[in-house]
Amino acid sequence: MAKLGLVLSGGGAKGAYHVGVIKALQELNIRIDMLSGASIGALNGAVLLSAKDQRLGLAHLEQLWDKLPEVQPIQFKGKESVSDFFGLKKNINISTYISLLLASGLRLATPVGIPATLLALAFERLDIKDLEGICKQEPLFEMMEEFLNLENLNHSIPFYISTYKIKDYEKAIDRLKETLAATVSFLKAEFLGVDNQFSEFYKIQDLTQDKQKSYILASAALPLIFLPQKDGQGNRFVDGGLGGALKSQGNTPITPLIEAGCTHIIVSHLDHGSLWHRYDYPQVNIIEIRPNEKLDLSAAKLLDFSRANIERLRLQGYLDTKSEMGRILSTFSNIKNIDSNNSTLKASIKMLKDTENSLDEIMKHL
Repeated sequence: MAKLGLVLSGGGAKGAYHVGVIKALQELNIRIDMLSGASIGALNGAVLLSAKDQRLGLAHLEQLWDKLPEVQPIQFKGKESVSDFFGLKKNINISTYISLLLASGLRLATPVGIPATLLALAFERLDIKDLEGICKQEPLFEMMEEFLNLENLNHSIPFYISTYKIKDYEKAIDRLKETLAATVSFLKAEFLGVDNQFSEFYKIQDLTQDKQKSYILASAALPLIFLPQKDGQGNRFVDGGLGGALKSQGNTPITPLIEAGCTHIIVSHLDHGSLWHRYDYPQVNIIEIRPNEKLDLSAAKLLDFSRANIERLRLQGYLDTKSEMGRILSTFSNIKNIDSNNSTLKASIKMLKDTENSLDEIMKHL
């Protein structure tokens, strides 16, 4: 039976783009059978599926993103604002800048003009002893308390998230080094072509309720920005977008949807290009939705939850999806035809069985 999946990739404030994509799909009456998300995509997916139906879920998503400019989810523990932090202050450590770039951007140019190879090799020497969990947790937690409904989520369509495991975190002599190692491995994959540890995928409905919220938050726990989430076994989980960086294995979590039986998948990217390619998955029909207009990949914009930026991204996601309308409707039509043919086949098989049973009954009375 044909099944349609939706992948929501990660990318900080650019996640507003997903809202426009989902709105356009709903206007096209596209029914999603499964969903997966990484980082901000996991949070968007969780909110969408926390309502009694996906149309109401979209309304909740729109409410959430309408609120974000007011609450500013990225709040530093000090007095600096995001704009101050990314200004030209002399006391801002270059390692802070790079770490936030990596954690938020996922597909970035080399920052501040430093040669990529030298940056990757020298990064581990940078002094970032004061950076673990430099942002407040409360804004994110409060927003999730308001919009996350685990009861509805458990009765919704299958939902998968990606997380990146930091093993034996509790045993680490220097926990910061373990958190930094995840970021460094991502950096080496990004700039040197050396792939890093893969992210892990979890079906939220298969987890106990006490783990569900924790794992969703873990998928969006940007290293060095938010504290990692615990798993109760001495490990911690951070942003799922970090794993398998060479081909965006964690940041574009299509694998669990394929393994769950999706035959057609729509992938909503938040960047213009990466080594992820649909031809690596020949067994499924994939439609990619990417930003047609070039996105600003500066660190400030990646953490820019201003109203103007959010509205622009939402509109862009909506228009980009509508521009793919022909391909999407053609794919969806094929899915419906397959389902219709399957239904016809099942009806024919049932009719044959009923006929055989009737003949058996007649033969018994002869």
